[in-house]
Amino acid sequence: LGSRFDAQDQPDYLLFHGSLLAESSERYFARMADVLTQASFPGAEFDLWAKNMREELKIRRADPGFLAEERLDKRLFPGHPYENLSPTNASLDAMNRDAVADFYRRCCAPQGAVMVLVGDVKAAAARKMLDRVLGRWGGGAPEQAVAPMPPAPRTRSTTYLPPTMSPVRGTPSVNGSRLPGDECRLPVML
Repeated sequence: LGSRFDAQDQPDYLLFHGSLLAESSERYFARMADVLTQASFPGAEFDLWAKNMREELKIRRADPGFLAEERLDKRLFPGHPYENLSPTNASLDAMNRDAVADFYRRCCAPQGAVMVLVGDVKAAAARKMLDRVLGRWGGGAPEQAVAPMPPAPRTRSTTYLPPTMSPVRGTPSVNGSRLPGDECRLPVML
């Protein structure tokens, strides 16, 4: 097809994105419709994903940037779902294939979805084609679970993170050694 199709889960939304040649748009969106309407979550694939995620967690826990980001989230969002965005072994143990499939069916619905097309497209023709190929994608509006706003900090404090514990992933360090341009501790105002 000369195309790319990716999916990403975020704390607040599910994102499908990709790129394609204009002449393959109908076949591309027909495949997207298959993903949206026929997702099956095979048990063996789910088990492999959970196993791989446990291994990825071990690697993440060795990354100072990840640990700093995790600590920062706990400070910025106490009592809010954003406080714990990273999976844990316990949360992976509590997750199962049927719960994931049920969540997908309840929350991946066309109501509230946004489609953005950029490039060599004509709006009227694109709408007609999308209605045709995505027409079987149905379901009611997804649940609108809205978490309360996190509480405002009671006091202001300054937390100093060593250079290898930058709240921004990708801060230069190799095996805990600072690289040029990383000469000072980073103040984080909370």
